[in-house]
Amino acid sequence: MTRRRQEHRPGRGDAGGVRGERRGWNEATRRRLGGGAGQGTAPSAFRVALGDDEHHGGDDGTGAGETRERIATIAVTLRAFARASGADAAMLLLDRGENGHPFVVECPADGPVVLAEGEQAVELDPDRLAADPLPLPAIPAPPDASFTAEALRPALAASAGAPSLRDPVAPPAADAAAPADASGDAAAPLAPRDVAGPAALATAAALASAMRALIALFPGRSVLTATFPTADEATPFHLAVRTGDPIVAALGKQQFEMPPGWPA
Repeated sequence: MTRRRQEHRPGRGDAGGVRGERRGWNEATRRRLGGGAGQGTAPSAFRVALGDDEHHGGDDGTGAGETRERIATIAVTLRAFARASGADAAMLLLDRGENGHPFVVECPADGPVVLAEGEQAVELDPDRLAADPLPLPAIPAPPDASFTAEALRPALAASAGAPSLRDPVAPPAADAAAPADASGDAAAPLAPRDVAGPAALATAAALASAMRALIALFPGRSVLTATFPTADEATPFHLAVRTGDPIVAALGKQQFEMPPGWPA
């Protein structure tokens, strides 16, 4: 079952604003990273997905039925990843080769799946997608309440080589005694924020590693993005991953291009 996509109207609270920001991030990622995908003249996967392929006779050697099955598999794989990782949504910009149009599958953890090609977009009822997900890589536990924008921002900035107001401090050993001050009394333990940065960065790195393994299942210059909630509801965390390229992270609208090979 499909239906033409309608513009989202923000509801009460900040949820509408966060969804709008996520869509803005996805659109910016498509513009920034989508240039590597093909721009050829093969029949539209979008029209094939809708069953509107009677005048096309298949697409670059793949039958229409097989193409629809592949799109359904992508959608349920993204849904499974989003739910397992705690992501609000995951999006795949699928590289279909030199003769294929770039094709986007956007899948929230809940709600309709969005297919887009060029200026066309359509929503699919995910409950009607009769397909099995691809095998998922090892996925870390979803971020918890310690995953805050305040802790993550300086840690990302330091890792990316960007200016930071505060460098992250390595967490102390679990059995380390508190150092003594000049009077001989035990000094106060490190403030929670001093250990939160490395912990938040480790969570981000684990999510990025899972996404790097997942994008390896898709061809060529395909791009995988995901949006994760932080404890700061108005500041989601985004990741964009493409095989062979540095990972791009963002907190809200602030982006960080991570160094090649991150996470190690």
